[in-house]
Amino acid sequence: MSDLGKSERDATIEVVSCPKTAEVEIVCKSDGIIAGIEEIEWLCGSQKLDCRWQIADGDKVKKGQVIARIKGDYKVLMRYERILLNILQRMSGIATCTASLSAKVRKYGVKLACTRKTYWGMLDKKACAVGGGLTHRLGLWDAVMIKDNHFGMGFDLKRVKNVKFVEIEVENLRQLDKAMAKLKSVKLPKVVMLDNFNIKKIPEAIKKLRAEGITVEISGGINEKNLVEYAKFRPDVISMGSLTQNAKAMDLGMEVVSKTQDTDSRK
Repeated sequence: MSDLGKSERDATIEVVSCPKTAEVEIVCKSDGIIAGIEEIEWLCGSQKLDCRWQIADGDKVKKGQVIARIKGDYKVLMRYERILLNILQRMSGIATCTASLSAKVRKYGVKLACTRKTYWGMLDKKACAVGGGLTHRLGLWDAVMIKDNHFGMGFDLKRVKNVKFVEIEVENLRQLDKAMAKLKSVKLPKVVMLDNFNIKKIPEAIKKLRAEGITVEISGGINEKNLVEYAKFRPDVISMGSLTQNAKAMDLGMEVVSKTQDTDSRK
């Protein structure tokens, strides 16, 4: 873990009179939706810490609420305090952001999706899913996605195999017509992403795609301020890099609530 280095040394613990064991509480300092429980349980288990939760992934929590108690070696608890909180705070922040924005577009029948523009990869995508969002592609292996850097190279979608869906990214109506022609040979689920598309042309593009039964995704420059404006076009999906890039970490704290008799700090 990055906090500990190769030696797993905690220099502060070396000067503190440490109890042998302790119990800590994780306390919410803000309202939100919790994500990351499975990951915290795995990490605690790897360090022989007993973690007991009072909530589940996806639960709404309130400021001041105790969500977990962790018991074990005091030194281990202190070594991993920030690592545990970082994981939980980031994932819960993404889940909270996703749930909040999803609520704004629900009446338009639109689902929000995160992208691969993430800092923490799969953890960020899982947090988005906990908050009610879509994960989009998990990686390069599970779908074909033709982007601008592929479009000019030529591609044959008849060679597609062993993927969940095929998607083509387009920026204008001319590219859209070419993409739809290419997708005619595809038997798998088909998606067209309108990426940074002229907003005045979106209704025409959606009409064409609906006529062919192709899933419509809108992306590019969409944020909390203009999200509803795009949702009113009623695409199937709106993808937003900001779900994982700009989500504010949820405020959580860890507090010692009990301990055994102190031991010599030099031991």
